[in-house]
Amino acid sequence: MTVAEPTSSGPPDPEQAVHARIARRLAALLPRTAATPPHPYLRRHQVGHAARGGCLDDHTVTGAFLPWDTSNSVRAGLGLPVAPSSGRHGLAAWAAIEPYLRDASPSSRAASLGFVRHAVSDPGDVPPQVGDVPDLLVRPRNVTWMLTANTLAVLDSAVAAITTVRGLDGRPLLATGSKDGTVRIWDPDTGSQIGEPLNGHNGSVTAIAVYTGPDGRPLLATGSKDGTVRIWDPDTGSQIGEPLNGHNGSVTAIALYTRPDGRPLLAIGSYDGTAQVWDPDTGTPVGEPLNGHNGSVTAIAVYTRPNGRPLLATGSYDATVRVWDPDTGTPVGEPLTGHTNWVVAIAVFTGQGGRPLLATGSHDRTVRVWDPDTGTQIGEPLTGHTRSVTAIAAFTGPGGRPLLATGSNDATVRVWDPNAGAAVWEPVTGHTRSLTPIAAFTDPGGQPLLATGSNDATVRVWDPDTGTQIGEPLTGHTNRLTAIVAFTGPGGQPLLATGSNDRMVRIWDPDTGTQIGEPLTGHTRSVTAMVVFTSPHERPLLATGSHDATVRIWDPETGTQIGNPLYGHTDWVTAMVVFIGLDGRPLLATGSNDRTVRVWNPDTGTQIGEPLTGHTNSVTAIAAFTGPNGQPLLATGSTDTTVRIWDPSAEGEVFRIVTGGPIDEARLGVSEGEDGRPLTFLAIVSGSHRRATLDLPGSTLGTLA
Repeated sequence: MTVAEPTSSGPPDPEQAVHARIARRLAALLPRTAATPPHPYLRRHQVGHAARGGCLDDHTVTGAFLPWDTSNSVRAGLGLPVAPSSGRHGLAAWAAIEPYLRDASPSSRAASLGFVRHAVSDPGDVPPQVGDVPDLLVRPRNVTWMLTANTLAVLDSAVAAITTVRGLDGRPLLATGSKDGTVRIWDPDTGSQIGEPLNGHNGSVTAIAVYTGPDGRPLLATGSKDGTVRIWDPDTGSQIGEPLNGHNGSVTAIALYTRPDGRPLLAIGSYDGTAQVWDPDTGTPVGEPLNGHNGSVTAIAVYTRPNGRPLLATGSYDATVRVWDPDTGTPVGEPLTGHTNWVVAIAVFTGQGGRPLLATGSHDRTVRVWDPDTGTQIGEPLTGHTRSVTAIAAFTGPGGRPLLATGSNDATVRVWDPNAGAAVWEPVTGHTRSLTPIAAFTDPGGQPLLATGSNDATVRVWDPDTGTQIGEPLTGHTNRLTAIVAFTGPGGQPLLATGSNDRMVRIWDPDTGTQIGEPLTGHTRSVTAMVVFTSPHERPLLATGSHDATVRIWDPETGTQIGNPLYGHTDWVTAMVVFIGLDGRPLLATGSNDRTVRVWNPDTGTQIGEPLTGHTNSVTAIAAFTGPNGQPLLATGSTDTTVRIWDPSAEGEVFRIVTGGPIDEARLGVSEGEDGRPLTFLAIVSGSHRRATLDLPGSTLGTLA
């Protein structure tokens, strides 16, 4: 393969040429398969030599080498955005998952690279092999997976605040505040963090603003749930002066504006429903609080009218945006309405014709653009985040076009073009997975049927061959359906168990369309997960998980709870499966928003071993299967974009695939392999744009509900 020398319109760069020669010479030493560990020097420095030599491509950094790379600098070397190009398809695929890899093993990284190569390949193009790894347990096939190309950073906790700040060399940087109480500075071109985190707050950092200090240097003002505002020098990472105290609750929003006399002032919003103007130099409030919202003030931005008058825009839990004159403390115009949930972020940018526009983010997961002078929304909402949009910053991109950077509770930072009404480097998305549960069962005559639950609080039975509804809807729940399982009753008849946001579990006879017995009550919040298993006495039992963080075992025939609730999870129970342990007894595995997987003995109501930890976000899906050596294994999916394989008896992670997209659902199945024997596979789903099948080892399924 011939690789072109770096080209330049100016004289050759001697240092670049040296690094290029080093990278190409070292490329000859790279392993041919991912099973061969490269020299530690290559693992740490090959990407850096290639980047500085202007020859970072699939020849100098191969697919077999990438799983061993420890520099974590491929994205920084390529620059953002990263898009597949001639000679860089493998690197572009790797860059899409590099922020999510964390401590994944080389074999897991190799499989993850194979997964994303499937995702970025053209139809009919077979991705190159990444090498045979001895402990490779999962192989992808049939991957339709939209990679997210505008993710700047992946943090260990949700992003709560974001703004831009100029570096010493004049380049734009991003400052983010997190629920872990830290402030971090980022280079958006390379996706790398600059310096150490700024520490000092005793609670989540919920608001950030930048302003110019008396000596002309940029300063950061940060607000926190600890009720304080702190001033920082981002260049030195040091706090300036004492915190600003005096708020009657958490600080939720900060914005800066300058009075006609040039004095910088801070407008600060609070959970007490008001906004207050402060002088950061003296640490004292200016004027009276701004009152009018029917909920906490959660976002503030400042913009200047053509006549030079500064105005404040505030967003609130009441889902509205209001405009204020801070000098008089009076509202300007009517509230801006359109969001369907809390408005938690506002940014100002200049639209076409030089007019000031507002961009707002909400718990409804959308970003909306407004003309504050007319009070109208411009274009359609920007959609794509899978959880609440919690932070927005506006900055100028290449060619002078305005761009928006948004942070979200999905732990990502994304970049948008508000004029185009689209994400930068990524198609517009917004659909998320359906909230409707579904179960398959067979009627007494052997006909396959489907049962579906709906947001209208009903259960419906369908003939999947004709698509027609059978009988009338099953009614009784008073809120949307969240879980359905089918099981066989004591007389051999098919029964359905349904869970709902009304906190109840109901048992149904789908043949007669009637409810059996009274609802099963006990959970104090929504029922979110459900599975049926057989007790040692051969009777069907029901296990349910809830937003109340408990698991409960029920006898559906008598409608009674068996034993005490299973306590251990510290957040919502979101996924559940039954499997057969090594001693032949049924065990229960549960996943939670607390990021853990726990294994239980449902007979004794006790937890077995320690929680399985490693996921960095909510566990959203769980399945059980039998491994190649006959041992029970668990497969879990998470919004941290990974599928992980666990050996519950060893209490540890066995393998991991990083997909670059949050996992919403996972389902096991069996198909026929090339040798004619059954092949176990795991189907994973992320929103409406991502579907993939992962082949698992072993030829038999574990016991599933």
